Amino acid sequence: AIEGETPRLSRIMTDMTDLTINVPVLKTHNVSGVTAAMKNIYGIIDIPGRYHKPKLQKALPALYALPAVRNSLVLTITDALIGIVTGDTDSGTDISPRRILLAQDPVAMDNYALALVNQLRAGLTPSKGPVDTSVLGWIDLAHQMGLGTKNYALVKAR
Repeated sequence: AIEGETPRLSRIMTDMTDLTINVPVLKTHNVSGVTAAMKNIYGIIDIPGRYHKPKLQKALPALYALPAVRNSLVLTITDALIGIVTGDTDSGTDISPRRILLAQDPVAMDNYALALVNQLRAGLTPSKGPVDTSVLGWIDLAHQMGLGTKNYALVKAR
């Protein structure tokens, strides 16, 4: 069980495929701060709302650490051609970073996505402050659990 709940995972991922490519859209989220690699897996569990407030900070890394999830997800391609940096997941797009982000490390992807969102928010007129750090503990916990590193190196297309 994770945070008192037993998740049921999508059979598409667990039974019908050997590997899965995670394809989130860059956006802010009122509970997790940012959505990219790790938060996107809420789409593969039944009733994801059970793992939101106040459970997300511990539940998100724990869900990603499940062997069926961790062993299946080999690549994350984050669609940052357009995104949301001032609203929540149900808000309309409000920015066009015009980027595609690829990573094998979900923690590095999320840490970069957070840095990118904060950079984009700072460039708005009027500027908007960074994502509230009080909702970002899941990134540190994922790193501590060995799910990835917070370090990343950008490689730009030529």
